[in-house]
Amino acid sequence: MPALHHFLTPPAEPIKSQILQMVVDNLTDISSVALPPSNPLYSLYQYGIGFEVHLYLQAMDGSRGMPVEMILRRARLPIWPCRPASVARVSPAPCWRR
Repeated sequence: MPALHHFLTPPAEPIKSQILQMVVDNLTDISSVALPPSNPLYSLYQYGIGFEVHLYLQAMDGSRGMPVEMILRRARLPIWPCRPASVARVSPAPCWRR
């Protein structure tokens, strides 16, 4: 069952790290140019997309002067503890399940 989480503030560091690693590892799948790993510039593109996502995650704290939010979807078990909305008093946005 998919689990969705709406972040209005920066996620915890382990979640940030996992997001960045997934983006870098799946560059070919998410790139608009479908860049293959055999391309000599592949590592440069990996660095570039990783840095771009890093800046986006940093902007979630409001320091850049623009509203930034993120919605994550997991097909199976969530990567963070997920509690029903009535119990999730610590996090500003609870997990939603369909």
